Amino acid sequence: HADMAMYRAKSKEMGIVFHFDQHTSQVSREMLLERLLHKAIEEGSFELYYQPKVDIRTEKMKGTEALLRWHHPELGPVSPAEFIPVAERSRLIIPLGNWVLKKAMEQNAEWYKKGFRLTVSVNVSPLQLKQKDFVDVVKQTIQETGLPPELLELEITESVAMDNEKEIVERLQSLQALGVKISLDDFGTGYSSLN
Repeated sequence: HADMAMYRAKSKEMGIVFHFDQHTSQVSREMLLERLLHKAIEEGSFELYYQPKVDIRTEKMKGTEALLRWHHPELGPVSPAEFIPVAERSRLIIPLGNWVLKKAMEQNAEWYKKGFRLTVSVNVSPLQLKQKDFVDVVKQTIQETGLPPELLELEITESVAMDNEKEIVERLQSLQALGVKISLDDFGTGYSSLN
């Protein structure tokens, strides 16, 4: 129990002390999920679902959003609201996010070859975007899949957009120069104005 309390304290800020109580059961669940995430990434046991995006003026489908789902053999369906924060904290979001990017682009490239011109939207973690090689990963995936770059939309969080970190801005500009679309995900949930 001391290890679990320590893990919980380390996940917060410096100088925090935790004693074993009901919160440690959450920590043990997070530790379990982290171990299982490692294995699930290695085995590729995630699924992507595609939520249609419809133009409300024409009522025609204009694209899809890739949604990551995880159905564990023993735990059953694990909510993204539960496993994504664990993946973020453990930095597993980087290989997981790269997997999502590749699989979504492969699927959209298949649809494109069948005559469907749809944009696929993929959520990008702030940690992914901070990786120096992120633009290269996107370029390479475009080359491997053959998907026209204008049929890829990367959704970034409002906090990343407002961060204005020089390297992030340069990466976003490089992605736009490739033809990739950038959009804000969940705008208005963090900041209340464009300021």
